[in-house]
Amino acid sequence: MDLISLLAVPLCICSILIFFYVRASSSSSSSKSPFAHRRRLPPGPRPLPVVGSLLELGDSPHRAFARLAAGYGPLISLRLGRVTTVVASSPDAARDVLQKHDAAFSDRSVPDAVRARGHHRYSVPWLPPARRWRRLRGCRPGGVRDEPQPAVAHDLLRRPRRPPVRIVLRRIQGGGGGDHGGGGDSEHLRLLPGVAALDLQGKRRRMAVLLGKLHRIFDEQIDRRLRSTADAGESPAQDFLSVLLKCRIQEDDGPPTELDRPALRSLFTDLFAAGSDTSSNTVEWAMAELLRSPRSMAAARESWRG
Repeated sequence: MDLISLLAVPLCICSILIFFYVRASSSSSSSKSPFAHRRRLPPGPRPLPVVGSLLELGDSPHRAFARLAAGYGPLISLRLGRVTTVVASSPDAARDVLQKHDAAFSDRSVPDAVRARGHHRYSVPWLPPARRWRRLRGCRPGGVRDEPQPAVAHDLLRRPRRPPVRIVLRRIQGGGGGDHGGGGDSEHLRLLPGVAALDLQGKRRRMAVLLGKLHRIFDEQIDRRLRSTADAGESPAQDFLSVLLKCRIQEDDGPPTELDRPALRSLFTDLFAAGSDTSSNTVEWAMAELLRSPRSMAAARESWRG
């Protein structure tokens, strides 16, 4: 009985590895069929099963890229787990990629945590550069600058100061003030085929809980605005929410339609995350620079007092 219990874990691990290997081999063999679309990739090291070329990088990826470029040329392809990556290691190759083939390299790998609650289907940073991406991008603040907003800006300036957005975000998450960053080694797990779907680190579950809390807040604001609009007959305030509610996008060849609730949730989530991170990071960077420079700190104090 003890022998069986000791061999159970290694046998399970071997079974999982064999399953992933057979799955990867079947997918690669099917892609080599004469009826499949074969991508012409630059040269690169032969990938290992499951992990691909992750072991080639080591602790210093920049040195590993230089070593691989010396053997395979300035443009190489790597299989990092389940993600195929093309690396340009020379100015000429980078110029050719950025100027002539930028559309082919503009897509990105979507992390498994972003797929929680279907957020990736309407999130502009993670959508491929297709029609939906262009239509939703036009609904961002840069695409609605023609709307009259001086009253909104004046109202924001007259409002009392609110707590920092990062504190509000932490309160929404239900956590303290700790660091939310994870280790770099844990990010490699999402590259392995099949491991991301298992959600071993629980990132997708935590993201689903966080997005659920944010979406409830956004739904309350949207429903409140819709009720006030229905009662008044027209939008009582010309702010960004009213602009989004009037925004219409065209999917495929159909007629233009208004943004549905999932699209509004994803748009507000992206704007909330981008605005809070950029603002708080800028303030933290400025404070760090002031602490490092006593002369700048003294000048800032004089300017504040004056």
